Amino acid sequence: MLKRIFKYKLSYIIAAFVFIAAVLAIALWPRGSKQSDFPLLAPPQQVSTNIMPLDAQMKYSQLIVDATVKEGLTVEENRPSQEEIDALGDKVGAYSTGRVRMSVNEVIYGEPVNEFNLYLTPAMQDCAPDYKPGERFVFILQPYQDGYYTITAVNSIFYVAYDEKVYLASLDEPYMRISGNELQDFKDELRELKAQVPTIAE
Repeated sequence: MLKRIFKYKLSYIIAAFVFIAAVLAIALWPRGSKQSDFPLLAPPQQVSTNIMPLDAQMKYSQLIVDATVKEGLTVEENRPSQEEIDALGDKVGAYSTGRVRMSVNEVIYGEPVNEFNLYLTPAMQDCAPDYKPGERFVFILQPYQDGYYTITAVNSIFYVAYDEKVYLASLDEPYMRISGNELQDFKDELRELKAQVPTIAE
């Protein structure tokens, strides 16, 4: 009788351990990334919020990259040049420029580059990601000074998740279809679009 009771108790104990182990395994098992893992950016307040479609961005892009933040955002105060003052008079004043140092994982389109400065205008600083070192993005870019800036404030920025999926910085149409796409598929789409649209140099 005692053996039978002990056997039942042992069975319950083993079943409880198996259940607990299963719950822990489910809780700790790596899940796939999702759009809500990434912060959405507010539209800039100082510029037009018209949404530029992806194919339209291709007309102006001179560099498209998969890049990782190497050094976080720094902001520099800039004073207008005498030439700007002469041309614009009292309309021009001091302004700030944000800069993030990026390390390039892959050039999707453009000249080879290992690192570059990503510049943010004052309007772009109001709606930019945190740009923490190690964060990964796909950018659609134009030249600016000794670096580049994004074609648009939010629709030219795409988050890259740890499982190499792409997510949006703003949930705008017609970009919604891109959220959750495989990184390589998105790169292939960008290359194909860029091949179809000649660049308009500014």
